Amino acid sequence: MSNTDRNTSSLERPIPGSYDERLAEARRLRNHGAYDEALAILERISARLLRLPERRRAPGSELWVNLIAATALMADIKATTGHVAEAESLWAQLEEWDRRRWTSWRRLRLIRQIERGEVDEGIRQLHELAEENPDDIHNWLAAAEAAMEAGRYDSTEAWLQRARPLYAAVEDDELAASYVLLRYRLNSQLGRWREALDDWYGAMELSEELEQFAEMTVRELLAAEQYDLALELLTDEVFLPPVVQYYQAWIARHRGDQVRARHLWRQLIETEQDAYEALNLVQLKALSLCWLGRPAEAVAMILQEVELTGELQSIDALALALGWGMMGKATEARANLSSAVGRADVQPLSALEWYDFDTLIRDEALKTELRKYFVLND
Repeated sequence: MSNTDRNTSSLERPIPGSYDERLAEARRLRNHGAYDEALAILERISARLLRLPERRRAPGSELWVNLIAATALMADIKATTGHVAEAESLWAQLEEWDRRRWTSWRRLRLIRQIERGEVDEGIRQLHELAEENPDDIHNWLAAAEAAMEAGRYDSTEAWLQRARPLYAAVEDDELAASYVLLRYRLNSQLGRWREALDDWYGAMELSEELEQFAEMTVRELLAAEQYDLALELLTDEVFLPPVVQYYQAWIARHRGDQVRARHLWRQLIETEQDAYEALNLVQLKALSLCWLGRPAEAVAMILQEVELTGELQSIDALALALGWGMMGKATEARANLSSAVGRADVQPLSALEWYDFDTLIRDEALKTELRKYFVLND
């Protein structure tokens, strides 16, 4: 949740005609890209509130909260639409009005500065803000994350070290999880996978929402060839047995134990869907069929699922591309890979996915053609 939204959140429905209702409407318009309409509402709110005597909108009052929320949302829209000078002026106004949280507004301004490409200056000022307010963990985390995104790992590590004693006193689990996750990202980037996995365990304890990303972490470990650590993570109760079975087979195959791998994949194919209502087994079964050299069955299974659901998920498209590629169907393989990579919610296809294609597709010319869909570090 952004500062803008958090400032005005309420469990109650806004009263019709109230400032809260108008702010909610402006926020809805902003979220739908109707920036001019949202700004018109916000400017009217701001102008009306500023005409009131200061005693009626004293800091902490309901009207003051409305003014802060309207100004913050205007700054956000101005920055988003490229009106940087106006956004900067509004953030400066917020720093002046909201002295208790002035560092939050300064931090937000600097983060947006970095987002629009002023990386060096933005990171420098974030670090300065952290040094000026060394007991605020938010500033150290913002500086460390910006440095991490810029590939400045020495700075990231140094600033996380400064945040470490503050982390012990954090009572907000979401904030604590963000600190531990940033440590995970740094340790994994530097190849310190044992430490990274320990950080991941710590983050999952702080935030149950992270459980949905546990499989992604397994895949990151596999991509780094950290097979023992991947097997360790797969023992966590968050993983259902068929998922564990698939990756155990994949690791066995990669380590040369084809007998065990084929045994596990056959078991997975025979697993009844009814036993796992929370997990769609079709994709795992299709990929297992590909590894068992039965691509036609894999393609038929996925196509039947797509016909039933009316939806082609990215993992469906990837499995179809693999199956079609194994059968030498270049057009179909290309079309499904294009579908798999052309979605905003999908990570770029990596060397881990390419391993399946490179191992199972025998047509070298086709493999050369398909490589362009994957991000490989040759």
